[in-house]
Amino acid sequence: MATFIQNNQKVGRQYNIEGDFHQKNSNNSINISGGNVGVANTGDNANIQIDTQNIGNLDVNDSSKSELEELVAQLTTELQNLSKTQQKQAQEISELTESLLEEAAKDKPKQSLLKVTSTGLLEAAKAIMGVLPTAAKIVPKIVKLIVGS
Repeated sequence: MATFIQNNQKVGRQYNIEGDFHQKNSNNSINISGGNVGVANTGDNANIQIDTQNIGNLDVNDSSKSELEELVAQLTTELQNLSKTQQKQAQEISELTESLLEEAAKDKPKQSLLKVTSTGLLEAAKAIMGVLPTAAKIVPKIVKLIVGS
């Protein structure tokens, strides 16, 4: 059994996650990544979180890692401010950011995957420019620190 924690509180449901897991007609989504399990509530108070675990493994100096951690924290806060109708975009930006961090932290990251993911992330950020300009301006800084362009 796994107990899902959200905001340091038990969510109240427990699931046996051996084998296939399917959940229908629910406001919860399950995201399993890097051995960590996160629950994102997609209701009015959606909780968007970007896993920063991989930042420590990036091949950049400590100053850049600190700056990246700050930028990702700012982005997370900004994405949490999107309205319910824009949560899909916020989740997409969150997932692309995590994917970019994960790939960049590998011993031999695939440059083509970094490019495709960073391009997708930048495009997703452009899509929210009108409603959340601060977040849209943070994303290019994150991409530059991770992939250098």
